[in-house]
Amino acid sequence: MKKCIFLAFSLLFLFACGGNKAPDVSNIKVDLQFIRFDKALADLKKDTVSFTSYQNLRKKYPDFTDLYFQRIARIVNEQEKDSAAIPYIQGFLFDKAVQELFADVDKQYNSTDDLEKEIVRAFKYYKYYLPKKAIPKIYFGNYSYNISAAAITDSVMYVSLDQYLGKDYKFYEGEYDYLVYRKAKPYLVTDVMKCWIDAEFDTGQPRLDMLDEMVFNGKVMYLVDKVLPFTHDSIKFAFTDDQVKFCNESEFMMWSFFLEKKLLYTKDVKLINKYCGESPISAGMPERAPGRTGIWLGWKIVTAFMKNNPNITIEQLMMNNNAKQILNSSRYKPKK
Repeated sequence: MKKCIFLAFSLLFLFACGGNKAPDVSNIKVDLQFIRFDKALADLKKDTVSFTSYQNLRKKYPDFTDLYFQRIARIVNEQEKDSAAIPYIQGFLFDKAVQELFADVDKQYNSTDDLEKEIVRAFKYYKYYLPKKAIPKIYFGNYSYNISAAAITDSVMYVSLDQYLGKDYKFYEGEYDYLVYRKAKPYLVTDVMKCWIDAEFDTGQPRLDMLDEMVFNGKVMYLVDKVLPFTHDSIKFAFTDDQVKFCNESEFMMWSFFLEKKLLYTKDVKLINKYCGESPISAGMPERAPGRTGIWLGWKIVTAFMKNNPNITIEQLMMNNNAKQILNSSRYKPKK
């Protein structure tokens, strides 16, 4: 599975703009396992990271321990799995700043029961729409070089709690405001689902133009909408309330802008990133326009496609990689 990284999640169950109707999922069973790897590391530290305790950790979590130290925290390399890794792990866990970070995470996330309940509910909706799809094992951890959530393998997902300590947390100082404001608990569940869906349906083939990028991300957001039916658009898109209002009121203007500037079929990576990647604004639009307006419009295109093609299942939608056909069949035409 392709590694997927996001900088946001959602816990607040607010009514979404437009009022989604949610199916009854109370009888759907999901076998979700949550592991507090951050607490396992705290236990490892209590034993001063002896070789025995380190090996026991690897035996207990064989699908994750090496991944964490090598790919997430980047403390050791592949040649340092055994006794050679001990000094590096000790240096990491006993570093003063790292200890402070771990203590702050433990204070705010001593229990993750509320998060787990929301994630379970979201995966029930996921199973309702995609009953044959896999459900990951979710590891909560710390310290991740700005990774908030990552689908590490086909069965393992990592959630870095240190990325959700609130926008005013001291270690975030110097980061961009438009990214930092999402580093809070209310955004967590959304990013878990967004990241997992993205990784599950990304074929690994390059998306060749702006429309490809818009529609792929539009499909992801359409499914996120379905699995989080009561979450507000501002949380799902990591927009402010004013930015959501602008997008709703200015949909025709934004679409006209893309058409007039001939952006839909551009292959210019810089342009694609400008309107579908992380950015505080959408260049050329009014100041109130957020970044990622291309993804918002992609979501609207996909929503119109599903509305005008009621026999298409969500699974068929997600497997359809013909962005142009989706646009044409959507009959998308926002009102002035």
